[in-house]
Amino acid sequence: MKINISNLAEGNHFYELEGTIEEIGLESPFTGNVRAEVKIEKSFRQLHAVIAARANAHFECDRCLKEFDRLIENTFHAIYVWDANDAAAEENDEYHVLSEGVNMINIAPEVREYLLLAVPVKVLCREDCKGLCPICGNNLNDAACECENDEIDDRWSVLKKLKTSEN
Repeated sequence: MKINISNLAEGNHFYELEGTIEEIGLESPFTGNVRAEVKIEKSFRQLHAVIAARANAHFECDRCLKEFDRLIENTFHAIYVWDANDAAAEENDEYHVLSEGVNMINIAPEVREYLLLAVPVKVLCREDCKGLCPICGNNLNDAACECENDEIDDRWSVLKKLKTSEN
């Protein structure tokens, strides 16, 4: 995912880039191609890029174990500067210092990083996933089961006594 910046005029420029997950350096759960829509605003001292990256991923739900596909998306900023003495460039991860004579910028490392950050910690097939029955293993999203789970953890027995004493 490289962009030629050698003859870029000042102003806004738009790019649509696509590459395989292997080219970007991604692996499972990502599948297929990675797409990036890039808007670059060039000024005299810098390039300000707004990058919207997206890729499909194949997951297994953490609650019901059902396999599903989901689009992973993330939008981020990257600023490319030619002045290595820029104080902001030293303090900010969004800044990248370009050496004189550079003709191309490669956004693949940033696209990879931000797509990985967009993968949720807890992967659910849907927000209201009911998961599996702890007794029979039935997927509670498909149908309710007939299992009775009256087992109470001993640590909660004191609260049950309080509730019965109030009545």
